[in-house]
Amino acid sequence: MTGERVGRGAEKRRRVDKAKVSRTGDAIASAPGAIAISGVGTVHLAGAPSARSYYREQIVEIAATPLVGRDEELAELHAFCTAPEDDAPTYRWWRAPKWSGKTLLLANFALRPPPGVRVVAFFVTARWAGHDTRAAFVDIVGDQLAEILGEPSPTTLPRHVSDSYLNGLLTRAATTCRERGERLVLLVDGLDEDRGTPHDLPGRGTSIAAALPARPPAGMRIVVSGRPTPQLPADVPTDHPLRDPAVVRPLERSPHAEVAEHRMLLELDRLLHAGSDERDLLGLLTTARGGLTAADLAELTGRRAVDVRRLLRGVTARTFDTRTGRWRRDTLVYLLGHEDLHDVATEELGESLLDEYRQRLHAWAERYRDLRWPHDTPEYLLRGYYAMLKVDGLTSHMLTCATDPHRRDRMLDLSGGDAAALGEIAAARDAVAAADEPDLLALLRLDIHREHVEERNSAIPAELPTAWARLGQLNRAEAMSRAITCGAERAKALASLAGVALRRGDRDRATRLLRDAETAASTVSEPADQGWTLWSIVTVLIDAGRPADAEALARRVFDPKIRTYALSSVACAVHDAGEPGRAADLLRSIEQAVDRSDPSEEVLALLAIAEALAHAEQPGRASEVLDRAERMCSSDDWYLDEWVPDQVVRCAIRMGDVDRALRRVESASASMRDDMLSAAVEEARTVEDLDRFARLVDALVDDGRGVRATAAFAVRAHRAGDAKRSSDLLAVAERTAVSGGTPHLLVHVAAAAAAVGDVDRALALAPTTASSEAELLITAATALIGTDREHAAPELLHRAQRAARDPFAPVHRAFELLAVANAALDVGDPAATSLLDRADIAIAATADNLKRDQLLVSLAEAMARSGRVERADEITDSTHVSTRIRALASLSAIAADRGDRQRAEVLLDRGIAVGATDDDARRAVAEAAARLGRFDYAMATIEAVTDRSARARAFLSCARSAARSGHRTRASELLDLGLRAAGTSEFPWLHAQAPADGAVVAHAMGDPDRARALLDQAELIARSENGTGDQAITSVVLAAATTGDFARATAVARSITDPVLLPRVLVSLTADPDLRLRRKAIVRALEKAPWSQVIGPLAELHPEAISVVKRELDSLTLIDERT
Repeated sequence: MTGERVGRGAEKRRRVDKAKVSRTGDAIASAPGAIAISGVGTVHLAGAPSARSYYREQIVEIAATPLVGRDEELAELHAFCTAPEDDAPTYRWWRAPKWSGKTLLLANFALRPPPGVRVVAFFVTARWAGHDTRAAFVDIVGDQLAEILGEPSPTTLPRHVSDSYLNGLLTRAATTCRERGERLVLLVDGLDEDRGTPHDLPGRGTSIAAALPARPPAGMRIVVSGRPTPQLPADVPTDHPLRDPAVVRPLERSPHAEVAEHRMLLELDRLLHAGSDERDLLGLLTTARGGLTAADLAELTGRRAVDVRRLLRGVTARTFDTRTGRWRRDTLVYLLGHEDLHDVATEELGESLLDEYRQRLHAWAERYRDLRWPHDTPEYLLRGYYAMLKVDGLTSHMLTCATDPHRRDRMLDLSGGDAAALGEIAAARDAVAAADEPDLLALLRLDIHREHVEERNSAIPAELPTAWARLGQLNRAEAMSRAITCGAERAKALASLAGVALRRGDRDRATRLLRDAETAASTVSEPADQGWTLWSIVTVLIDAGRPADAEALARRVFDPKIRTYALSSVACAVHDAGEPGRAADLLRSIEQAVDRSDPSEEVLALLAIAEALAHAEQPGRASEVLDRAERMCSSDDWYLDEWVPDQVVRCAIRMGDVDRALRRVESASASMRDDMLSAAVEEARTVEDLDRFARLVDALVDDGRGVRATAAFAVRAHRAGDAKRSSDLLAVAERTAVSGGTPHLLVHVAAAAAAVGDVDRALALAPTTASSEAELLITAATALIGTDREHAAPELLHRAQRAARDPFAPVHRAFELLAVANAALDVGDPAATSLLDRADIAIAATADNLKRDQLLVSLAEAMARSGRVERADEITDSTHVSTRIRALASLSAIAADRGDRQRAEVLLDRGIAVGATDDDARRAVAEAAARLGRFDYAMATIEAVTDRSARARAFLSCARSAARSGHRTRASELLDLGLRAAGTSEFPWLHAQAPADGAVVAHAMGDPDRARALLDQAELIARSENGTGDQAITSVVLAAATTGDFARATAVARSITDPVLLPRVLVSLTADPDLRLRRKAIVRALEKAPWSQVIGPLAELHPEAISVVKRELDSLTLIDERT
């Protein structure tokens, strides 16, 4: 059973299975590890793209010069890195003066370490922009370590987070290597070239040397190199191994390096005193820190490209070195030939001349920015230029680049992913946040752009990178796959790419991709989703000829149904590998493991076993098992009725029993026959079999049915080379769907049209169906691959990538617009009106009914706050009845707050008339009634609340409403009732939350002593063993902030680590009356929370934040619409 056969019908099974197996619990899976700079890596954390380091390629180019006369030193390095843990020091510092050949020696060792040694390397150099600071060390080493562990790149984390995160990465990577029987070696060349810290200022904590672990974990070794001077930076601790003279290994100068030094310095001196042509080349490459092509230099100097190439090929070539471009691999870029040349050139050229060259680079970038970064934009302006800005500390220029969506789109086109763009945004954010007085509006802009980039990667379908890979663009496909934020889709994409790599003979790449896919699948928490994802990897392992690995992975599938499918696939593979006995054992184990109390599970297992037996050429046994499955289908299980009949047909045809398939179809109800015939048409192996099913399809069409089966016939006709018949059948299917009153079935016609390459028909039908335009385009492009129309496939895939937006984008946009509108209302900005109107439009485009109703309630509340009460009422009336009662209760409270008692009463009465049917609705009505002083009704409503915890919260909510409306006595009574009810709750978290909420009520009542006592009680419970951790502590922080006790709130908040709870906590601290602390809290909140949660407090400090957000959203919306 091949992966293709196993995967047929999977989408339908996923859809149906979701309702059946989503409650089966959590699954945990682990994965093998990876190689660092050699490029084997895996994925670990959900919701983030996996790391992929390309640093090895740079080391290859560093080591391009032959290494001569260093066999003894290489042998010593091998011995140091492989010595037993107890027999050698953990550090070795190769120390020598400049021009000794240290870098070439270590680069050769990094590329060819001894067996069992995994090298993670960093070469400190100013010749490449941004490669001579601790920030670069953390980013580049972090990428390589994350690749070993299969985790997301830490380069998109805030600097203070990624810096400390590196220590944990080192520990876990070293441990992982040890568990694999290997040793991790960290290699750092050029410690003396670190320009990130003054060497004589203690307490700064920013040097590369200080970032190296004092006690390397898990047998790790560390190899560094540097000159005797300057001395170690002052931030290196006194007990650090680098301060031990015993770790130093002096290195003699290489005679070959001395000759190279002499030649380079002579040539540099000639260039410095030559004419403007040579000096310009030197000055631009020194300022740019490398990375410019000959064409770039020609454009910057105003000279002809041919003249620049002549100069670079001439005698000056001894001064310059070349590397291949990172994104445009067919280009050569130039840099200075040695680290010391950069230092000498910088000193000799002088700051004034260097600034002239810097301004020339800025003007060059500005020209391309004005052109909106066209296709021929130099790669340097999209990579190296930003690194230069970062090193030179040009924050305003960094901000301009990081918030330019046109530039980002061009980077995406070249790289295939958004990792570089996210890295630039993170670096700009770090630079802004590091200022003594951070520019809050700049941070806001950066966060808006960051969320926009992350959003566009959240819905890339796995099929898109697969299609690119099939076109031969594996690098683009891999970058795109790793940018997918959905763990399940990322895993499926990587597994699919592994299959493509296998078919192309690249087994090493396939192995790495499979490891990545497996670990990505382990991050998926929903059991069914994880199961389908793991199954997709199993099929590729089978195709790779690794049945044992496939079986091991299949057995880790938590969901029993999906595990059955996966193991039956393995059984077929084992049989094909010449082990029929082992295959039979597997099938018996599947049957024995079936839960007999679950009919659907047993039937599905029998179907899988029957198909596997047919594959194993045991038709008699397969038929017996299929008979058992069919007999069980007489149950009333809706799950079986939904998809088992067409699976029986598929199984029968694969067994070669077409007569059984025909009988099954003919005996089925008319409503089931279309799906079954569609399956039959897809599986039919001969023209004769197709003709037998065609008669049944024609009869269905005559009866106004058969849309799916006709569409399936159209695809088969196209594959047989009969394009006209295919087109005619599609037209019949379309007419049947419309005339038969089943337009929802047009989705199948659209998919079939795409499958035969009829893009226009597919896209014309897409708006009338639930079809994704992106999926249709991908299907159409895939259909063209391998045909004489393959040249049209890339454009379709580009269109698909642009169309693959987050399906919840209207929801996100509406939520953001509502947040900004509410902030505008708070500060009296008239832009609130237009923002609410735009939110209204965005909500109308929301397909999800539940989310739309939730948004409509928020919109109605905002409309009421703005005084547009008639529109608020219209919106409320448009909501579902289950939502409407909460909306009316909320509008009643808003009217009361605005002093409109009459309207508040009317709205509450309307809500009561609707009738509360659940505890949340009862609580909302009771709270509104208490706000108006209708306590008898409020009490009666609370008594109807069935859940004890919900009743406690209802008492506390009503107490808060009573306190706000001035009814202190009633508020106190309700507070007491709420606290007593919470004390009897079976939920421990409520034991801390109730007194915390009570403190808010007491504060509203004007009773600070009671508020303080309740906060003390809540904090004591929250910090106890039964306090349920961060959730309880969060309730204390929120209550303390609400009551104005920001000292307590800030102190307690420090213990919260839960990434889900932390954003809300940080936002609560932004109300601190101390302006300095408020600004600091806003900086942290913007770092951790969505910007839409922070816009309110930020606008209170800077009202112009409203116009800043509006401008950025307008810009991004225009970009999205244009693309």
